[in-house]
Amino acid sequence: MGIGEIASRRMTTRQFLRRRWNQTVFSAIALFAAAGLLQLFLVTDETTSDYFLRATVLLAFACLLWAQVRTPCLNCRRPIGMGALWWVNNPLTAQHTARCPHCNVSIDREMPDRRDL
Repeated sequence: MGIGEIASRRMTTRQFLRRRWNQTVFSAIALFAAAGLLQLFLVTDETTSDYFLRATVLLAFACLLWAQVRTPCLNCRRPIGMGALWWVNNPLTAQHTARCPHCNVSIDREMPDRRDL
């Protein structure tokens, strides 16, 4: 299910952020599994193996953060930024409504269907 399909349903920006976060985490897990298989079968030197694993972990973590920060607002379609990292599963932000830094729309407001994201 692509981003356009997810965003085409009526949902809040917070729900969209959670779904995007889950997709990115699953992609990182798949990357770790692929790196583990490559390390197991292709790398014979232990020192190279260590560096390969560390580089893969850093790459996956950077991709995870980048994908979340670049998540578009469902209203104005501009990237939400660093707030997206805190709004996903933080119970403190669930107590008050966060807002898009560009259009000032609440992330808990249900957005209309958007098929062009």
